[in-house]
Amino acid sequence: MAVDPVCKTPVNPHTAKGRMIWYKGAPYYFCSDDCKEKFDINPPWYAAKGPIVPGATR
Repeated sequence: MAVDPVCKTPVNPHTAKGRMIWYKGAPYYFCSDDCKEKFDINPPWYAAKGPIVPGATR
């Protein structure tokens, strides 16, 4: 289970339905289009702690 970097909601990577992006070599999953749009506006702010995905590295 991944965690949305914007709202911290758990997200199943298999059902994210296009709400995933790669940023600096790491996957980020989002619970909604709204959270993805917020991330797209200021990725460094939300990505500062790295992706919240089990097994992912910073």
